[in-house]
Amino acid sequence: MVRRTLIAVAALLVAAAAFAQTKDPLIGSWRLNRAKSTFSTAPPASRTMKFEPAVDGIRHVTETYVNNGSGTDEGVHVAQYTAKFDGQDNVIQGSALDTVALKRVSARVVERTGKVAGKVVETQTWSVSADGKVLTITTKGSNDGQDYSRVEVLDRQ
Repeated sequence: MVRRTLIAVAALLVAAAAFAQTKDPLIGSWRLNRAKSTFSTAPPASRTMKFEPAVDGIRHVTETYVNNGSGTDEGVHVAQYTAKFDGQDNVIQGSALDTVALKRVSARVVERTGKVAGKVVETQTWSVSADGKVLTITTKGSNDGQDYSRVEVLDRQ
């Protein structure tokens, strides 16, 4: 009897954890709305972001289509990582950044810090609208001494 009760409790805890992760408003696919976004540098031709649940965090994949304006198509760049919301550095692949760290500020707001060679070079704030349809990402950073900023507005797909 005790064993069945423990198994039932464990199953409920796993189900509750899975349910809590699916309720995260960040989870899903998002597409850049260029008309509502601002960039201090050339904007990408298009960008999509996918956030999937992972243990105590997320898996984040960004696909950016770059056209440099000179007729040379640079194609799709993919950056990806998996991270917990614990402020610890996580390796990012396909990015100028070496690592990223995530911290959840509230149910709809996340702060991301990007580092190169252990030095913070970029900060982002992700904010999901109350209706869950719009993700706004505010970025400030420096690349080889050149400051940049952007406010990306992404629509849920």
